[in-house]
Amino acid sequence: MKQFETWVKTNRGDYLRLIENDSQFGFYLCDDDQAWDGGFGIAESWEVIPIQAVPQEELERIYCDEDVQSIIG
Repeated sequence: MKQFETWVKTNRGDYLRLIENDSQFGFYLCDDDQAWDGGFGIAESWEVIPIQAVPQEELERIYCDEDVQSIIG
């Protein structure tokens, strides 16, 4: 499956990377050290945002493919 990249912002103001994959729900929401299959358990709500809306420090903290791959396997 070809992966795409997008970002979400939770109702608490956290920024997460959405990674499409072959998991049960079809995607994970990831920060720099955890991943939530289908986004369950991370927040009450979240919305997809453009990459331009993500602060640079969050991009630098989360944007590493190798880190994300080690989280979601």
